[in-house]
Amino acid sequence: MLNIKQFEIGQSGESLNIALASDDSELSEQWPFSVEYLRVVSLQGFNTKQAIPTHKKHVKLLRIEAVAKHGYRFCFDDQHEVIYSTSELALLHQQSDTLWQQYLIALAQTGHSRETSIEIKQL
Repeated sequence: MLNIKQFEIGQSGESLNIALASDDSELSEQWPFSVEYLRVVSLQGFNTKQAIPTHKKHVKLLRIEAVAKHGYRFCFDDQHEVIYSTSELALLHQQSDTLWQQYLIALAQTGHSRETSIEIKQL
């Protein structure tokens, strides 16, 4: 079984690399993630009961906190927090292409965008 040995948040805060190893070995695997992906698929994801997370292209990961034996709390700069277990992160890694495509399709079907939106009000 692989265990998480290190999280490395990219300088921009928009990427994450997870280093894994078995108990008796050195580094054996790397899981690269975009922070946008981790934010938009966070547990609830974009199922029909939840609103689709939009405008998250430049969301940043501020910190990761250990949560007892349960997993890791990911804190994003849009005030969203989610707890992922190692097995959930493994599943997100394995299904990343499929889940990302489902997200892009859901955005297109609802007419939303990944791009950051700025609301301009005339005074």
